[in-house]
Amino acid sequence: MFFYKRFFYNGVQFEDVILESIGQYTGLKDVNGMEIYEGDIITDSRKRLFKVEWNDWGWFNRPITNETSYPFFNNGIMKYMEIIGNIYENPELL
Repeated sequence: MFFYKRFFYNGVQFEDVILESIGQYTGLKDVNGMEIYEGDIITDSRKRLFKVEWNDWGWFNRPITNETSYPFFNNGIMKYMEIIGNIYENPELL
């Protein structure tokens, strides 16, 4: 279990963090300006669902319906994607 600290005037408050739910920031934002993290589930204008993943070649959008992945940085499409959940809090989207 990991913890992060919040300092208040009255001391320190600790909160539980589930290690598996920690995702790395991709450096990109979606159409609404939200930061895109590893494990996010995103959708495009055609309502296709993708899972954000990291592999040896970089960040990828893995379509949930098949095994073909698309690199993030190939044509600037990420600015048109929208985050609709993540694999930890919304497994029903998978």
